[in-house]
Amino acid sequence: MISGMEIDPSNTSGSPANPVARPNPVTLRRGPLGHRFLIWLFAALVSWLAFWLLGYVTRDIDRIEGPSYETEVLAKVPSDLVERSDQLTVELVETKNQIDALTKQRTVLQQTVTNSQQTINQLLELQKLSIENATSLSEEQQIALSDNLQAFLDRQAQSQEMGAQLETLTRKRQSLQENESELKEEQRQARVPLEDAYYEQVEAHQWRLAAYKLGLLVPFLLIIAVPLWRAMGTPFAPLSYAFAAALGGRVILVMHEHFPDEVFRYLLIGTALLVATWILYKLLRSLTRPSRQWLLKQSRDAYAQFVCPICEFPIRRGPMRFTSWTRKTLKKSLALTRAEDAAQGDEPYTCPCCSTRLFETCSACNKTRASLLPACDKCGDVVGTLA
Repeated sequence: MISGMEIDPSNTSGSPANPVARPNPVTLRRGPLGHRFLIWLFAALVSWLAFWLLGYVTRDIDRIEGPSYETEVLAKVPSDLVERSDQLTVELVETKNQIDALTKQRTVLQQTVTNSQQTINQLLELQKLSIENATSLSEEQQIALSDNLQAFLDRQAQSQEMGAQLETLTRKRQSLQENESELKEEQRQARVPLEDAYYEQVEAHQWRLAAYKLGLLVPFLLIIAVPLWRAMGTPFAPLSYAFAAALGGRVILVMHEHFPDEVFRYLLIGTALLVATWILYKLLRSLTRPSRQWLLKQSRDAYAQFVCPICEFPIRRGPMRFTSWTRKTLKKSLALTRAEDAAQGDEPYTCPCCSTRLFETCSACNKTRASLLPACDKCGDVVGTLA
């Protein structure tokens, strides 16, 4: 349980202590709201600029050249496989060009054959009509029929020859493609040990870059940890927080960039677990061994809400003696009290729920004062400290 006010054992004379307590200098330097807002705004700006600057530093480290795939893999593939691959590529291109050219020529020839066939059909139709009419074709028509028929047969033979050439070239291309597939498989098998060695070098290079970056960032983070710990609770805390946030964020990005996913995942979750455990421990410790400021804030807020700081039972004294309220309805309850009741009931008071002494008689001025606050609101006498 949180204890109340303890009387200072050094004050044995019974005389009033200093009627005006010396304020906390840190509290005096807290500043107005606008000033505090500017402090945190510029702390965020400092953190962002530091994070930006560290990003340029890490990018400069990334310029360190690592292993090259062309040098470590492609250049070490057996030369005979490379030469055969180049030769097959050239032959495939030439064969494809020959097939394309021959296909175009055959298309044109087929169009010519079609035209010749149409001309022959027309001449044959004239010959049929002339036979039916007991006449004969003219000499020019007979010559034209004979020439077109011969040309049709020649072009038809050329078309068949081109078809045979296309078939031969197609089989050749298929054979070249099969050889190319087999050669690619041989090259792949030859690259396997080279690629394994290359990726090992890449991984070592990534670890080396991570070591360079963390070797630069972690010492700064450890150096800033000491002033950060010392600055907690002081006016200079935002400055330490700014640099710590920038360095911590950059360290996390470096680990995410260079560490394997499995390692980074365990590091991130483990670190988050340690931080969460530490925060939970501090929160639990603040209940079992609260600080003076924590107790003072708890008591101040509770008195302002007219509830017991220990059990939050309503403080029914003075104008609030016969009123019911909650934290949400406190303002309405205060508005219903009478002004003449405010001066009544200003006497010692004990919480009926947890037996905590909440109001007592001041030893300096014999007026009633809050037991769990450090100073008397009547004379300013400080009689003890919060436990």
